[in-house]
Amino acid sequence: MERREEIKDCCSAPPILSMDGLKECFEENKDKEKREKFTCSFECFFKHHNVLDDNGEPSKEKLLAKVEGFEGEWKQTSIKMIEDCFAKQEEMKAKHGGGEKKEGCHPASAFMNMCLGKNFLQNCPAAQWNDSELCNKVKSGECHPKKGGKGGPPPE
Repeated sequence: MERREEIKDCCSAPPILSMDGLKECFEENKDKEKREKFTCSFECFFKHHNVLDDNGEPSKEKLLAKVEGFEGEWKQTSIKMIEDCFAKQEEMKAKHGGGEKKEGCHPASAFMNMCLGKNFLQNCPAAQWNDSELCNKVKSGECHPKKGGKGGPPPE
């Protein structure tokens, strides 16, 4: 989150959801414990963009509507990213017992945001990619704590 502004400049292709409202959603949830702050902030963000269904989960149809104005290959890539993230979400639900909301905010928006964000960077067209050291580290997964990057807790 500390370098969000720099990372958002890694790819100049149009994002599925703009960053509009994200900072306000995190501010609105700043006093919650870490996990709840994260899930509630992204639920707020998806609500802000009007892409939740009646159950409070991201809507595939509403997200697909966000890319209608995209052009050419980027439109097709964006559609595939959305479909892939929804497939992964269904796999996670099946693996972890349905994924129903327990208490507090629904984790589905946070999952969808992470999936789409990662795919956005991975699939950015070469002509729209910022070939900086930070961007290349993010794209390679080097900044991801579970992939051996330096972002996680120190090894024991």
